[in-house]
Amino acid sequence: MKREGFVYLVGAGPGDPRLLTMRAYELLRSAEVVAHDELVTPAILALAPRDAEMLPVGRRHGSGTVTHRLHPVVLERARAGHAVVRLKCGDPLIFGRGGEEAEELAEAGIAYEIVPGISAALGAAAYAGIPLTHRVHSSAVTFATGHDADGIDRPRGETIVLYMSVRTLTHSLDRLIARGLKPSTPAAYVASATTPDQRVIVGTLVDLPGKVAGVDPSVPALIIVGAVVALRERIAWFERRPLAGRRLLVARTRPGRSAIAAELRALGAEVLEAPDVEAVPPAPWPPIDLVVLPNSSAADAILSGELGEELRHVPMVALGRRAEQVARHHGARRVVRANENSPKSLVAAAVSAVGVA
Repeated sequence: MKREGFVYLVGAGPGDPRLLTMRAYELLRSAEVVAHDELVTPAILALAPRDAEMLPVGRRHGSGTVTHRLHPVVLERARAGHAVVRLKCGDPLIFGRGGEEAEELAEAGIAYEIVPGISAALGAAAYAGIPLTHRVHSSAVTFATGHDADGIDRPRGETIVLYMSVRTLTHSLDRLIARGLKPSTPAAYVASATTPDQRVIVGTLVDLPGKVAGVDPSVPALIIVGAVVALRERIAWFERRPLAGRRLLVARTRPGRSAIAAELRALGAEVLEAPDVEAVPPAPWPPIDLVVLPNSSAADAILSGELGEELRHVPMVALGRRAEQVARHHGARRVVRANENSPKSLVAAAVSAVGVA
């Protein structure tokens, strides 16, 4: 009997893998075929099984004309009897063509499930410290694409979120002014939202285009317009965490959840875990700010491996005298030992070491 194919239209959220829904995580971890947008972050793709077939089927905005609703390779795999996770940035039904893809699946007689995700707008606003609604400043939100700014009718007391608008930013903001918004209305550019590369630039409808001139238009970004943008100065939190913008490597000797890595991420760090853990990103790795050594076995595993020579020049913190000794034995130049033999002490030492590195 021929196996029936199935397609899951799954929202991957705005970028941070911790913002995946439980259903999305469950499907991705057990996927046999993953057909993903180009802009889905590597940290999310790394969650798929190592033997899963990975198919980049999306496109970057402005990279060409799409003549299909659902990518032909997705239909091909589903008709061959495979379960396909169609992984889409943000939410599949908010500027994600998910509705069009579902239509084609229905017409083809292929069973499917739609799994919602945190949209780019919700993720970007939250991580930028900009509330989309506010009892004093905004009682409504409009989502639109950059080329649809012409159709926003006399906005008053609301927040406007423009997707795919960086390439036409000046025109889009000029049209909002023409529709009745004051030129001094606050506006924010949010790029690579919820990821370690997040960048927020704040201005007004008049001066924001000049402030973002020269940015790479291929980087995923959106524009938030309205009085709520001014609240960012008081409630921004993402960039103010102790380890924000820092990349740490936690040495590991076994798979599973690391409480130390989780706490470091909560403090803002981008955390890599190696060598013997699941979902290790491929080499070459980006520059590391600090190596965290929870025990002597982990220290030996990471420093005696292929990365050892490169890592010896990176600052390190070690939990316990033995871990420190092993690090120095392998040639580590700068090693700080945690004051107490506890995970919390190690995390505190990491925060202190990065602050002076």
